[in-house]
Amino acid sequence: MVSIRRLILAGALIIANSTAAAAQTTPGNIWRHGTTANIFAGVASSASRTRSVVGGGVGWEVTPWVGLEGRFAWQDRARDEDAFAAELGAHVNLLSERPVVPFVKGGVGLYRASFGRVLDDIPEFYRRRLAPPDPALRARQTFTDPSLVVGGGVNVYVSRHVAIRPEIEAIAIRRDGRGHVVTAVTIHLAYHFEEHPITPSR
Repeated sequence: MVSIRRLILAGALIIANSTAAAAQTTPGNIWRHGTTANIFAGVASSASRTRSVVGGGVGWEVTPWVGLEGRFAWQDRARDEDAFAAELGAHVNLLSERPVVPFVKGGVGLYRASFGRVLDDIPEFYRRRLAPPDPALRARQTFTDPSLVVGGGVNVYVSRHVAIRPEIEAIAIRRDGRGHVVTAVTIHLAYHFEEHPITPSR
């Protein structure tokens, strides 16, 4: 009986030690979805015209490599023009080790352009759709079209939760078999909400 009790006690100690060791060597405990929030500013260009752009977004880090993000951006096109873009996309990290994490991205969205009057430099993509085709027209006209978004960038972590993200993207807008491309270069300030370490620490 004494020997059996000693064996049971020894087995229990071995299991406890093994469990403790496994818990210490498992980085970040169990993976959890991490929420991110960011704001950004930069420039957007199309048809040889460059305008300022500002916006923000919310994301979810689904795995250490893949994240989802929804975001919006407003472009000041001046001269009684503006544009608004909304997109939902996926980020795929090319590396997982911090503090520098490059990524590529792709997604879909909607692009809304508004013009207050007919101007000589309105892109042909919109000019052909103006109605009525009157050069003296003053009423505001708005166009909302589907878009595909591709791009990439790099997250530079300045702390556990805060990252600076330079990013470039191309927004391909489509309607009636025709296309229009807007390219944007932006700098993001992102905050990563983490209850537990869900990405490799510095």
